Amino acid sequence: FLLTVLAWVAFRADSLGDALTIYGTMASSSLFEFPLVRDPRGMAIAGSCIAFMLLLEWWNRERQYGLQLDAVTARPVRLLCYYATVFMLFAFAPMDSGQFIYFQF
Repeated sequence: FLLTVLAWVAFRADSLGDALTIYGTMASSSLFEFPLVRDPRGMAIAGSCIAFMLLLEWWNRERQYGLQLDAVTARPVRLLCYYATVFMLFAFAPMDSGQFIYFQF
């Protein structure tokens, strides 16, 4: 994974100098600093989702998979879980993604 990410930087950078600057920034001491919260609302939503997933994992700790929903027999609850998952996928999806890397070639 690390090699792939490093290769992406080389392919996406406009010049060798830009790639070296990005590599230097990736290896800076800021990697070990506590992140600055820029969007408290987004952090609250993400924290709530993480807490919900941990709770769900704890409830299903005796099962083979932590997110096994076949134990939920009430159809409305199961549908609510599915809709919430799809909603979160769209809520946290990047809206202005860049061009796909292989279109450069």
